[in-house]
Amino acid sequence: MLFEDINVDPETGDVTFRIEVNNTERKLLPGMYVRVNIDRASIPQALLVPAQAIQRNISGEPQVYVINAQGTAEIRPIEIGQQYEQFYIANKGLKVGDRVVVEGIERIKPNQKLALAAWKAPAVANHASSVETKTSIAEGAQP
Repeated sequence: MLFEDINVDPETGDVTFRIEVNNTERKLLPGMYVRVNIDRASIPQALLVPAQAIQRNISGEPQVYVINAQGTAEIRPIEIGQQYEQFYIANKGLKVGDRVVVEGIERIKPNQKLALAAWKAPAVANHASSVETKTSIAEGAQP
């Protein structure tokens, strides 16, 4: 493909590409419009964190609650990257197997003991999260 022109419609956010393609089967005719999905990147070992789990501290830095080995909540600063559907890529601050609090965040405090319940992630096309996510409800709190 040869990119000749790139325009962004400021009202809709649509991007127009003018490209040259090999059309040996003559399926594309002059003036036709096509809808194309272009993968921007493939990050096979990416850790995906649900957007709803990410909070901002007073300085605006992203952070999540993580359940430590003692079963208590601790705030962990993270560095987030690109957004993919309703997830963000965690570039720093999390590792595979970390238990991230996804729901009930407003009812917990740092170092509070938590009762855990499994959280079902929404379907993400052809990708799976490497971060174990849990719904966490503070002990004694009503869901």
